[in-house]
Amino acid sequence: MRGKSAAQGTLFALVDLESMIPDDYLLRRVERHVDFGFIDRRLEPLYKQGGRPSGDPQVLAWMMLVG
Repeated sequence: MRGKSAAQGTLFALVDLESMIPDDYLLRRVERHVDFGFIDRRLEPLYKQGGRPSGDPQVLAWMMLVG
């Protein structure tokens, strides 16, 4: 079962983290220009229904990009 990250708002944070990252930050520019949805489309046939959810493949790709 493929996991999917859900954006979570301010649950316990007293500051807005989004406002602390500049608009021209490198990863924000990458996010604007690259559609990582192809990862879900390519990997969908490899995941079976049921079982424990995996990590979100898009998040794992971002981690490799940043690393």
